[in-house]
Amino acid sequence: MTEYVQAPDGTRIAVDRAGAGQPLILIGGAGQFRAVDPDTRELTGELARRGFTVLHHDRPGRGDSAGDPPFGLAREVAAVSALIDAVGGRAWLYGSSSGGAIALAAAAELPGVERLFLWEVPLGPECGTDGAEHLAAVRALVAAGDREGIWRLYTDGMPPEWFEDMRSGPGGRRRGAGPRRADRHPRQWAPLAGSRPRRPAGRPPPGRGQRRSCWASLELIPGIAPARKASTKCRKSSWVRRA
Repeated sequence: MTEYVQAPDGTRIAVDRAGAGQPLILIGGAGQFRAVDPDTRELTGELARRGFTVLHHDRPGRGDSAGDPPFGLAREVAAVSALIDAVGGRAWLYGSSSGGAIALAAAAELPGVERLFLWEVPLGPECGTDGAEHLAAVRALVAAGDREGIWRLYTDGMPPEWFEDMRSGPGGRRRGAGPRRADRHPRQWAPLAGSRPRRPAGRPPPGRGQRRSCWASLELIPGIAPARKASTKCRKSSWVRRA
């Protein structure tokens, strides 16, 4: 059953809550929200069975969550703040893709974040310009009303059917074009965070799409004590990276 919390900026955030135990907030990536994300819904149930209180929400302007333009990182962090308050003021965060960058920003700003779990955070080298460049590209496409161009930008290097689903699938309209800027803001913020927790520079992996991105979840480890790396077997994956 959907619950609603109100962010400090007044935005109403839709969220599913499951389980009882350690609070854990799941922050999805660019194309994710509850109605079209069965994998995270399944993860929510599994974590609830393992003793967590899990919150799986629609980010601002997506799915059943409210929100009007402009969208950006501050509103994403405000939504996380409201969710933390809803579970008593302390929580762990799990962030996938751009959701991982939002989790990093939330941890830098909010005192209630106790632990971070990050999955394939799309950050470029420290003090690089790729995040700002991508944000500028999204802003230009939004200003031009080029909805298809936005989806092509986001799915470059991904399976072609992902683009078709985002453009014309059942969740396409509720993903929206404006909220895409909120996925680029974290990529710009993290390399230029100044006095906030920073990650060491690293060498980007090969591949199309976010070709200059590096897996910050690994490169953060040396700079954040007592962070550590853990590995687990992947049960299934629908994305094989293109070389």
